Amino acid sequence: MLLNYLKPSKTRDTFILLWSNKFTCFLYKFRLCTGGELFERIIEKGHFTETEAKQVFVQIMKAIYYCHSNKICHRDLKPENFLYLNKEPNSPIKVIDFGLSKIFGDTSAENKGKVFMTTRAGTVKI
Repeated sequence: MLLNYLKPSKTRDTFILLWSNKFTCFLYKFRLCTGGELFERIIEKGHFTETEAKQVFVQIMKAIYYCHSNKICHRDLKPENFLYLNKEPNSPIKVIDFGLSKIFGDTSAENKGKVFMTTRAGTVKI
């Protein structure tokens, strides 16, 4: 059975995703990001100052470092997959869309003991 729903929590800016199957139940907590995509902000502003670009770049590098430190490879990094937490100019950004992500060195039975990350991944622009 798959229960897939979003409901606001007591903090009003967090959503809970409940997913369950026959053997396990997972509860995920998400922040509601209302600031829009990094891509939208780049288009809206036309360009970033060096200081603004540095603030965004440092946050992106910290997010990538955190993922890689936990053996996670995102595989679809692009401006559309970074959301601003709010509309403030100095809003923190969050990484989204881990649908193509892989775990480094995943030698599970599903992968037949092999480490995979040789396939092409990402969004194709035509």
